[in-house]
Amino acid sequence: MKVAVAGEFVAASRGLGYLLSFAQSTYNAKLSLALIALIVLFVLLLFFLFDRLERHLLRWRPEGRAGGGA
Repeated sequence: MKVAVAGEFVAASRGLGYLLSFAQSTYNAKLSLALIALIVLFVLLLFFLFDRLERHLLRWRPEGRAGGGA
């Protein structure tokens, strides 16, 4: 996963990774920070959606296990 993200920053010709790389190379701090905030919000949204999906698909599994566990 990390390689895919790094690959977009290095080799992309369009997209958020390319735009962020362009903003950094032109010293556009406002655009860089806005893009980083947008990426963080997108990732948080994905975490929320996948958590909801996991809870829906695994609703048969008990929430906590007795005896510990990781």
